[in-house]
Amino acid sequence: MCCRLPRFCVSFSLALLFAIPLLAAPDPIERVLVPTPPGGGEGTSILPADDAMVSGPRRGDPRDERPLQPPPADKDLRFDEIGGDDVAAHATADYLSEVSLDIAANGDLYAAVEATVGSSGEIRILRSTDGGGHWSVWATLLSPGAGIYLTDPWLRVAEGNQNRCYVAYVLYNHTAGTTQVHMTWSTLGLASGSFATDLTVMNQAGVQFQRPRFATDAVSFANYYLYLVAAGADAAGSDIWYARSVDYGATFEGAYQIGTLTGTGLEYVEPDVSYGYGGYVHVAWEYRSADDSFDAGLRYRRASSYGGGGIGNWNTIIGISSTSNGFWEQSPRIAASSTGNGVVVVHDRITPIGGGNLYLDPGTIASANQGTSFPLSATNVGGVFPQQIEHRAADDTWLLGGNRWRGFAMQRSAAATPTVWSAVEDFADHSYLTGSNALQDCGMACDPSRGNRIAMIKGVRWSSPAYPDSLLFDAEWRADPGYPNLVDGFPRTLAHEPISDPAIVDLDVDGLSEIVFSDESGLIHAVRSDGGDLPGWPVAVGATLSDGPVAVGPLDLSGDLSVVVGTNDGRVFAYDGAGVLREGWPFQMPAAAPAYVAIGAVGGPYPRSVVAVGGAYLRILDLHGTHVPPPWGWNLTSTASYPAAIGNIDADPAAEIVCTFGSTVWMFDRIAGVGNQLRTLPSAPSEAVSLGDLDLDGNAEVLVPTSDGTLYAINSNGAEQPGSWPFVSSTASPLSRPAIANCLGMPELEVAVAARSWSVHLLRDDGLQQASFPVGSDGWLIYGSPILGMLEDATSADVVFGARGNKAWAYRNLSGLLAGWPKDLDDNVYLTPAMGDLDGDGLSELVFLSTGRLYAYHVNQSAGLASRTWRMYGYDPARSGCANCPEDVTTAVGDGGGVTRVSFAPPSPNPISGDAVFSFATPVRSVVELVVHDLRGRRVRTVTRTEIDPGSHVVGWDGRDDEGRPLSSGQYLATLQVRGPGLDQSLTRKLSVVR
Repeated sequence: MCCRLPRFCVSFSLALLFAIPLLAAPDPIERVLVPTPPGGGEGTSILPADDAMVSGPRRGDPRDERPLQPPPADKDLRFDEIGGDDVAAHATADYLSEVSLDIAANGDLYAAVEATVGSSGEIRILRSTDGGGHWSVWATLLSPGAGIYLTDPWLRVAEGNQNRCYVAYVLYNHTAGTTQVHMTWSTLGLASGSFATDLTVMNQAGVQFQRPRFATDAVSFANYYLYLVAAGADAAGSDIWYARSVDYGATFEGAYQIGTLTGTGLEYVEPDVSYGYGGYVHVAWEYRSADDSFDAGLRYRRASSYGGGGIGNWNTIIGISSTSNGFWEQSPRIAASSTGNGVVVVHDRITPIGGGNLYLDPGTIASANQGTSFPLSATNVGGVFPQQIEHRAADDTWLLGGNRWRGFAMQRSAAATPTVWSAVEDFADHSYLTGSNALQDCGMACDPSRGNRIAMIKGVRWSSPAYPDSLLFDAEWRADPGYPNLVDGFPRTLAHEPISDPAIVDLDVDGLSEIVFSDESGLIHAVRSDGGDLPGWPVAVGATLSDGPVAVGPLDLSGDLSVVVGTNDGRVFAYDGAGVLREGWPFQMPAAAPAYVAIGAVGGPYPRSVVAVGGAYLRILDLHGTHVPPPWGWNLTSTASYPAAIGNIDADPAAEIVCTFGSTVWMFDRIAGVGNQLRTLPSAPSEAVSLGDLDLDGNAEVLVPTSDGTLYAINSNGAEQPGSWPFVSSTASPLSRPAIANCLGMPELEVAVAARSWSVHLLRDDGLQQASFPVGSDGWLIYGSPILGMLEDATSADVVFGARGNKAWAYRNLSGLLAGWPKDLDDNVYLTPAMGDLDGDGLSELVFLSTGRLYAYHVNQSAGLASRTWRMYGYDPARSGCANCPEDVTTAVGDGGGVTRVSFAPPSPNPISGDAVFSFATPVRSVVELVVHDLRGRRVRTVTRTEIDPGSHVVGWDGRDDEGRPLSSGQYLATLQVRGPGLDQSLTRKLSVVR
C-alpha cells in the first residue's frame, strides 16, 4: 500500500516476537504501579548523533539478491530434520501476509494472518485444539469498508487473572491516507473468538504507523501488563512510539515517542519489544536513511519500572551496531530472559550491490547485564534469517526461528553463550522457494503443555493462480511416536481402485518390505518402501479378481514367498517373488464362483499349503498347484463368501481350517480328514472368522462377525465362550473381521471389531466392552477392519482403522484419539490398513489404501511383541486369521526330533517357591528369548536368549530377577519369543510365585 514505509527486504514480511505463555500464579506481592505522565513526561527521545546524520531522497525499494542458492530440491523428497509433515493451516485464493503464532497453557494454538480481499483487507484468527493437526478460522476481524485495510497483525496469548488472545494491528484507510494502531482481544476457550473490544491505541495526526509489536509480562505476573511499540512516519522522518496497558487491554496510557528523528529522510523502523527480568522493557529497532547514504544500524532502549513513569524511566538510546561498517544490520528481533540478565538481539546482515541487496550470514548481539551494554556480537554462519527469538526459561535456552532459502527452521543457543548457535534444524518438508515473494513471515512459539517444545508457522505466497497462498505449520512434537508422517514417495496415485486389503511383506528378501495388494483392473501390485514398483510388478492376472485379500507366504522351507490370489471365475493363481507364475498354476476350483485364499500349515507333505474356498467347495493346494492328496477335499451345500482362518482350536497337534459356508461355521481337520459343523447362526456372517486364544488355555476360540451386529465367540465343540458372549453391537449393523491382540497389558487377549455404522468396539476376553468404547468416525461408514499395533508407546496396542469421509483414525486402547489423528486423506477408505517395517529401520509404518491413493506413514514406534499386535487383515501376510498362533510345519522328511510346531509349557513346578524349569520346542533352528514380566508388562528377568537347534529344550530358572533378588509373591507372565525361517511367534504362560 502506497503509504507504508518502503522496506529494503521486500521478500521478507516483518517478523514476530512473543514470550513463552505460561499460566502465572496469583502474585504474592502486588507490584507498585508507576503511572505514565501525559505525553510521556520529561526526558528525551533523541540520540543526537543519529539526528545529526544527513539523508537524501528515497531511492525506492531495492531488489534482493541471495547468494549461493542451492539447486531446486526434488519436491518428492523430504529434507526436514525435526517435526513431522507440514500442515496446511490455511489456504486461500486471497493474498496472505504477516503471520504470527502463540500457544495457550492448555496447548491450544492461535495464529493471526493478514488477508487482502479485493479492495480491502481483513485479519483471520486461526485456532487448533489438537496440536496443530487441524486448524479452523476462530474469528475474522473484518474491514469496515472498501479501501480500508487491516494490516500487520501481531498475536499474543496472555494468561493469568485474565486469559485472553490479544491482536494488535494497523487500520489503514487508503482513501483518507491515515493509519491507526488498534488492540483487540477475545477470551480464550470460546467456540468462536469474540473480539468485541477494540481500542485505538495510536492515532496521531500526520503519522503513518507500521509494524505494531507488543509483549506481556504474563510469564512473571498474573496481573500482567501489555507493552506496545510501533514505527510512525511523519514529515520529518520515522520514529518509534510506545504505549502501555496496566488493565489487561481495557485502556492504554497515552502513546509517546521513545525514539525520535527530526532530519528529513532519517528513519527509525522495524521495532521489536520484549519484557525481561527485573521489570525492564527492552526495545530494539533499525536506523536507516531513505537514500542509503549510510549503512543501516541497530538501536536499543530500555525502560525500568515495568515500562511506566514516562520517557524519564528510559535509558539513553544505545547504538548497538555501526552505520559505517560496510554492512546493513537490519530487521532486529529481541528477546530478554524472564529469569536472568540476558538480552539478545538477532538481525539480518546485507550489503547493497547493483541496485539490490546481497544477503549475508545473519548476526547476533548480546548483553549479560540487562541491556546496560552489548559487548557480545558474532556472525551466525549459515544460520536462519531471523524472524523471531525467544528465551525458554525451562532450560535457560535461546530459541531462534526464521526463514531458510526454501523453508523455515530454527536454532538453539545456551544462555551462557548467546552468540553461539546450534546447527540449523529444518521444519520444512520440501522446497517452498517459488519466487522472491515466497519467503514470507514465520511465527514461532513454545507449547507449555508439551514440554515447551517449539512450533512454527510460515506464510507461503505462491504468486500463481494455480496455487493458493498458504500457511504451513509444523512442531517438534509432530515427530513423536504415533504421529503419522508421510514416507518419502507417498502418497502414490493409483490408476485403478484397489480391492484387496494391503499386506506388508519382504517379497524380495532384501531387508525392505513391500506393500502387496490387487486392484479392480486385475493387477497385483508390489510397491517398494520408496513408492516405486518392485521389478517384475505389477502383474496382470488376466482375470477379474475376487475382492478377497492377496495371501503371501512360503509354501516350503526354502523361505521363498508365493503371492496367491483368487478370481471371480473360481481360479487360483500363485506367483513367485519376481512376479512369475509358478509352475502348475492356476488351479481351477470346481465352481466358477469367487475364490478366496489363505496360506497356512495344515499338514504334509508340504510345510504350508494354500487353502482355497469358493462356491460350496474347499480345496488344499500344494506348491505346485495340486489338490493334495487327490481327491481329498470337501464339497458342501452352501456358499463361501470369505477366506478361511487357520489355527489350532482343539488341542491336537495339527491346525484346523475354520470358515463359514452360508450361515454355518465349519471346522476342517486335514490330518484326520474330517469336517464338523461348529454352529449354524441365526444371521449371516458379515466377514471372515478370526481365531485367538482368549482364555490362554492353548486352544484358539473362533470369533464370528455377523450382519446384524452380533459377534460370537465359540470353541471347538461349538459352545459359546464363557462370560458375556455373544457381544451385540448397539448399531445392529454388519461387523468387520475381528482383530485380536493383547491391548490392555493384562495376560488375556482383547478383540477389536468395527460396526459398519461408524463405531469400533474393543472387547475384553469375557466379551464385555472396554470402558470408553465404542469410538467413532464422525458418522462415516466403516467398511474395513481395525488393526491393533504400537503407535504411542511400545507396551500397549492402539486401534487403527480407515473410513469414508476421507480420514484415517487411531485411538488409544483406553479410548481417546491419539495426537495427530484423525489423518486427512484425499479419498474414502474402504479397506483395512496394514502396519509393518517398510524401510528396515526397526520402526513401523502404517499403510492405507483409499479409492485413488496409496499412503504410507512413519509412526516412529517399534513393532512390539507379536502377541500385542494384529497388523493387517487376517493378522499376517499369509492371511492365516489366527492371532499369534503356533504353526505345525510338518514336512515330508525328518524334522527336529518329531517336533512340528512351536510349543511352550508353563514352568514346573507352578506355583514356584524356588527353582523351576521351562520346557519348549521349535521345529527349525531358531533364535529364542524367554522373559518373565510382571502383570504391568515390566521385564523382571531375561531367562535366556540364544540360538537353538530344532527339537525340545529345557531351561532352568532360579526364581530371581535380573538383579539377583528373589521375586516377590504374586502373578507373573513368561513369554517365549521364537524367530526362525518362516517363524515369528510369541507364546505367553501364566506363573505364580509363592514365598
